[in-house]
Amino acid sequence: MSARPLRTGAVLMAACQLVTAATGFLTTIIIARMLGPEEVGAYTVALSLLLVLGVVCSLGLENGIAWSVAAGRWSPRAAFAQTQVVAAVTGTIGVGLAAVLRLLMPNAFGGLSVGLVVVAAAGLPFLISWQYARWLAVALDRYEAFVLPPAIVSTLALVLCGVGAAVWEVDGVIWGLLVAYVLTAVLSIADALRALPNVDAARGGADDPGGRVRLREATGFGVRANAATALQFLNYRLDLFVLSAVASGTDLGLYATAVSVTGVMFLAPQTLAYVVFPRVAALSAAGAEGEAQRATVEAKSLRHVSLLTLVTLPVVGVAMAVLIPLLYGSEFDGAVVLGVILLPGVALFGIASVLAATINGRGRPELSLRAAIWSTPPALVLYAVLIPLLGDTGAAIASTASYALNFAVTAVYYRAATGDHVAPLLVPTREEVADLRALMRAPARRAR
Repeated sequence: MSARPLRTGAVLMAACQLVTAATGFLTTIIIARMLGPEEVGAYTVALSLLLVLGVVCSLGLENGIAWSVAAGRWSPRAAFAQTQVVAAVTGTIGVGLAAVLRLLMPNAFGGLSVGLVVVAAAGLPFLISWQYARWLAVALDRYEAFVLPPAIVSTLALVLCGVGAAVWEVDGVIWGLLVAYVLTAVLSIADALRALPNVDAARGGADDPGGRVRLREATGFGVRANAATALQFLNYRLDLFVLSAVASGTDLGLYATAVSVTGVMFLAPQTLAYVVFPRVAALSAAGAEGEAQRATVEAKSLRHVSLLTLVTLPVVGVAMAVLIPLLYGSEFDGAVVLGVILLPGVALFGIASVLAATINGRGRPELSLRAAIWSTPPALVLYAVLIPLLGDTGAAIASTASYALNFAVTAVYYRAATGDHVAPLLVPTREEVADLRALMRAPARRAR
């Protein structure tokens, strides 16, 4: 079965990422308008807790699923059945871990009670479930099933959290978030069960009798890759918890808004990283015949992400200065300066995600881990020093510096994995400019 064009996955992912970003912004705007900055901070802490635990408790198995299934090592049906069990077990453990962390560090959770922290964390088994299902989908070139779940959960959260805020204030927001994750998992599981018989028929294979062996193999790969991802995600989100422990709820809400708005810079890089990783894994498994195509995919992905970053950086900066006061209200004016500080670092962090996708796709997750080991401790030091000293401004400075360091170190290990220097690959050519123009013209052609 021939692979679908890589651009198809990137375009679909970009569209759904835009939906995810838009609905995410609307959710925070609704909470800000109805409840104020402190509740925006509490919501962001709850969501960040869920996402951080999701990275840790997933064991990185989503990477192992994509790597093993895309390379033909693991039966899709066996992968789905076994990983859903893993999601239930590790997700439940994560809920308990969240409760323990709240009891040990009560000041670091944006004023959320133990009960609300547990409610927020209860979405964890469902988050891991649909994450596993969507990574199985992308390994099979089912791009639609890969890109839709984040957009679905964000859209559901917009509606449910908005209603919850109106009915039950911050408690209703947290319960709305939980229900959104539960419903998304149900939809993802139903889609996978519908599609798997057709996938098996197309691949001409029955269930893999060595499925448990493949599970161990995929978990081993995933744990190695996930150690790096978990450290990097802590780097990206720990600032919120440190700031929550030492600053006011209002300062936390302003910083959380800046983080949310500047996160749009991560959309295009994340799109490419998600699609490039399984494609590089498949081409690496193809041996010499896939080597030339792999080199092309790797080089073009970096030139594309560089071009998209250069285009979106000034646009996001201007939009942020205009839209934050307009949409969130004058109480959030301070978030603009914080966002300006964060923008350069977020841009580099996004490019680093594409570098890491290639490293992992080549079967070298230990190099991603080394990059994270070198870059995360300095980030923690920056957070520990600058946030108590400068508050939300210190959080923004520390974060953007740590993101830049992560990019620099990841670039070194990219060269170790591929033999290529990163800097020349970040210079777009006319071909990438033409691709971007074609992408921008596509919606207009479809509209006509």
